[in-house]
Amino acid sequence: MAKASTEEDFFVEQSEASKIKARIVFNYFVTWASIIGSTASKIGYLDFFCGPGKYEDGNESTPLLILKKAVEVPKIGKSLVTIFQDSNVDYIDRLRKCVAEIDGIKTLKYAPYIEAQTMDEEVVKQLKKIELIPSLIFIDPFGYKGLSKDLLGTAIKDWGCDCIFFFNYNRINAAITNPAFTDNVNLIFGEDIANELRAKVESLNPELRQKLVLEKLALALSKVKGKFKIEFKFYKEDSEKTSHFLILITKHARGYEVMKEVMAKLCDTDEGIPTYEYRPLKERKATGDMFAKTTGKLFDLGETLKTTYKGKKKTVITIYREHNVGTPFILSNYKKALMMLEGKGEITVDVPAASRRKIKGELTLGDDRLITFK
Repeated sequence: MAKASTEEDFFVEQSEASKIKARIVFNYFVTWASIIGSTASKIGYLDFFCGPGKYEDGNESTPLLILKKAVEVPKIGKSLVTIFQDSNVDYIDRLRKCVAEIDGIKTLKYAPYIEAQTMDEEVVKQLKKIELIPSLIFIDPFGYKGLSKDLLGTAIKDWGCDCIFFFNYNRINAAITNPAFTDNVNLIFGEDIANELRAKVESLNPELRQKLVLEKLALALSKVKGKFKIEFKFYKEDSEKTSHFLILITKHARGYEVMKEVMAKLCDTDEGIPTYEYRPLKERKATGDMFAKTTGKLFDLGETLKTTYKGKKKTVITIYREHNVGTPFILSNYKKALMMLEGKGEITVDVPAASRRKIKGELTLGDDRLITFK
């Protein structure tokens, strides 16, 4: 039997899954900081389970990636407040050393605040009492201790605040019906929702069980005003079973759209549609010619749009923003589906195909193009 990994093992060599996780958080932060920073004079990045900043193999984790970006981009460096906390004192000492070695770290207007601190209910109570500056909050516990519905709700309670968190499905799934972990599961879902889970999960197969857990998590998040949620699924390194999810919760559709695009660039596609998952044991699929298909997911999307918007006029970006929530489709998928409809004469575009430009031989469809559905 393979030896169970420990928190100390985790920071020895960075796995491919961990690299993807760090890149998702970093890429989202860069776009989020650009958007929020255009209206806010001060923005925050808070990491409550920050780790040592660097793996023993030399790879850097999110604290160093974000601080180096702030040094590199003066606009971010002049407005960014960073707080890094971890209950592991050794990690905090190592992170302080890594941060001190960053070239230009002293050019930041606000020095990074790095503290040994256990994330518990008392910390959540303190956070509830203060108004946070617009902040991206990353919650990445090794297991799930410290993760709670209250913490997630507190993280997004103020304007401009988004939260990305690690959801250890493998461990939480096992804990749901284990009496020893009743309190932990109640903290994550809320007691009423947790009880509903316990009453239903044991009779379900693994696929339906996972679906129910995610549905109940979405319900729990909606109760703390997490209006939009999107998750990226990670499979175990040595099997086809789910390991964990990285999840964004936000009150704003724009944040949801940004994270969709970020995640889409870091996963495989199925018929050109993002899978939002990392599967170590599965070979990457080649993307085919979407316009050669007469059936498939993009075809189905086109048919849905044709029915939904029959007789209406809408811009491309309006169609996308009205329709995409809860679907796997990104903006480029909508454009391809609309051009498929255009090719069949089922819609018209205010600037017809013959007059639109091509990029690398492919026809384009601008965000502001007006679509008329017949």
